Amino acid sequence: MKLNRILCPIDFSLFSKSANFYASLFAQATDAQIIFLSVKHPPSNGTPVEFQLDDLFQKLTFEVRPRVPDVNHVFEVRSGDPANEILTLAKERNVDLIVMGTHGATGIERLLHGSVCGKVMRYAECPVMAVKDNVNVDWISHVVDAANG
Repeated sequence: MKLNRILCPIDFSLFSKSANFYASLFAQATDAQIIFLSVKHPPSNGTPVEFQLDDLFQKLTFEVRPRVPDVNHVFEVRSGDPANEILTLAKERNVDLIVMGTHGATGIERLLHGSVCGKVMRYAECPVMAVKDNVNVDWISHVVDAANG
């Protein structure tokens, strides 16, 4: 299976950091592009949405990079329901794989907030890789760097 575009939603959690690592490995192995997406939900504090998205874009571009070298990547920010925005972008950009973190919410938290990853897995038109565990990406990145010489 040839991968051209990989979507990696970023919520700045350790789980999305781990998802970034796996997305980066797949992208490096297949010469695919990673689309890093962050979604502002819900818009808050009376600040215009455009300013909130500008701030989110700056944070995304400052804090997020592929975890392995020489991977083509772009950044995207949107406002709205995270699962819906992930699904919409995946369809618009003809994404081949979504790699995302899941917080593993259970019980009352899942009942009240739902599961973004669960909704994406149910409705995505492409494969979805859910990264539940927090991997030690710094250690693994060191091993990958050493292997790449």
